[in-house]
Amino acid sequence: MKMVDQNTNGKQGLMFLAFFFFVVIVYSVLEVYIRKDVKQNGIYSKCYVKDVLGYKGGVRIDVDYSFKGKQYKSLINYTGSGVAKGEQYFIMLLPNEPSVITFENNPVPSCLLNTDAPYDGWQHKPTCESH
Repeated sequence: MKMVDQNTNGKQGLMFLAFFFFVVIVYSVLEVYIRKDVKQNGIYSKCYVKDVLGYKGGVRIDVDYSFKGKQYKSLINYTGSGVAKGEQYFIMLLPNEPSVITFENNPVPSCLLNTDAPYDGWQHKPTCESH
């Protein structure tokens, strides 16, 4: 009788593990697709970093940004480093779905810190010379 219980538990464990890996793979593919879409069809804006939370494998960045007069908040998983709380960084977002963003890890230059992003964003990443 114990043999049947061990087989059942083993099968359930394998099914859970298979499901877990399936979810991770689907999430990874979706993340690549979203990034590609934002890079091809997105526009630039800037965000304010409210908080940087460390976790294994990277950081989670809590940001605020606005687009077309509406305020947004987002938590971004980021595997890089050097992101500072209280600073402004460039993001790219989809104009038709502004809650879909990518974090560019490019600090906003000092000449643009006191300037709001345009109502409908920038088509190209702005510089002090192009401003």
